[in-house]
Amino acid sequence: MIVGTFAPTSTGRYLAKAARLVGLRVVEVAEAQAYPRIQKFQSAYQRFFRAEPMRLRAFSRLVVSRAERERVSACLVVGNAPLDAQALSDLRRLGVMTMNYSTDDPWNLGNWCAWRLPTLSQYSAIFTPRPGNVQQLRATGCPRVELLPFGYDPETHRPATEVELAAETRAADVVFIGGADADRAPFMRALVGTGLKVSLYGAYWDRVRDLRGHYGGKLGPLGMRTVLGRAKMSVCLVRRANRDEHVMRTYEEPAMGSCVVMEDTRQHRELFPGVAAHGFFRTPGELVDCVRRLSADEQLRASLKACQWAAVTGGENTYESRLRSMLAPTGLLAG
Repeated sequence: MIVGTFAPTSTGRYLAKAARLVGLRVVEVAEAQAYPRIQKFQSAYQRFFRAEPMRLRAFSRLVVSRAERERVSACLVVGNAPLDAQALSDLRRLGVMTMNYSTDDPWNLGNWCAWRLPTLSQYSAIFTPRPGNVQQLRATGCPRVELLPFGYDPETHRPATEVELAAETRAADVVFIGGADADRAPFMRALVGTGLKVSLYGAYWDRVRDLRGHYGGKLGPLGMRTVLGRAKMSVCLVRRANRDEHVMRTYEEPAMGSCVVMEDTRQHRELFPGVAAHGFFRTPGELVDCVRRLSADEQLRASLKACQWAAVTGGENTYESRLRSMLAPTGLLAG
């Protein structure tokens, strides 16, 4: 059983696909069922009061009921999908291994909720992509905590075909795909100041007054492939509120054939050891220097793109590999 969101670009969807690829029967439970239909009211209520979802208990009972009815062996909760401590206890009583892929930092003040933290100790295993969370999660009492990076889905995250590119009318020098976090805006303003054509995709850039003219909307898988395929390069920024050292785009954009300028972090340097001289930045000024240099040098862009593509696709970085790591001790993949 996988509990989470299953939108076309969601980790839940990629993991569900991976589970089927390794021959497992998959039961999907969408976390949206834990929220009332008046989603805007629910979101505001949670943010203001740090309150639990209004249908948390009913949803938790639903998950346990389905697990029992479907006779599942393991339950993987993706991200902050709402499941209470009682449900986790009930699942253990049924002999179900409970796991969480902690895609966001539980101690990020933007995600923090008092009801969620006590549930962490109730999982059989927790996987986190950020080194800064490992010791904190172990301190909760969870018996198995492992560092597990994000990954990519080869079917989704691949270079666009010539036919796909021919239908794409959007073109830019530099593309950024991701939410409009406040600490990201100075980097985007610096890019715009270069005079290059900059396009921003993702949530809330239309709310940033001086950048909304560069906003291109949200992208599905096809849009991501073609927009990246038509751009000279893309920019990868981590989420600082999450204490990230890499993000989903770290793997996805190189796998889609983009030349990616990376925020300088330890995990980025470990994954891409061959791009330090040209592809990393720490400040908006350093980003501008990287982008200007790459914009003027097509051969350098091609070399950087090839290096990044090989680093991602040449290792065991697919979501199938990530799922195998999660399930290795369970016996579910035996044979």
